[in-house]
Amino acid sequence: MRFVPICGDNRDRVVLLSDYKAGNLYKNICLGRSYFYFKSFFTAYYISYEDIKCAFKRVKVLPHKNGSLQVDYLVISDGIKELAEIQFAGRKAACEVFDELKKRCSNASFNCPKELKSDTPTV
Repeated sequence: MRFVPICGDNRDRVVLLSDYKAGNLYKNICLGRSYFYFKSFFTAYYISYEDIKCAFKRVKVLPHKNGSLQVDYLVISDGIKELAEIQFAGRKAACEVFDELKKRCSNASFNCPKELKSDTPTV
């Protein structure tokens, strides 16, 4: 697995791998001891909990052949712009991950700011 920082400098792969393996895994999201991870194929993107200044849930309604589909996303920000928009793997995972993230990021805001730049790719 390849580790890519969302923001900040690269960290040692051995440290990241041990932190990732010790973390709580929710399908494509992992809450490590020191870092938040999300996977896309064979790449794990990471950010330290101290670097997360704002996080919130975004709900998108997508057209579906039988009506519409509601999809939950976690948006992570540095306070200026959105760094990542991660699709949750179900509503139960969304609640669990968001509650756990609130415990680990004591310095972050968990409200949706209106002035963030949203040129973030969706994962």
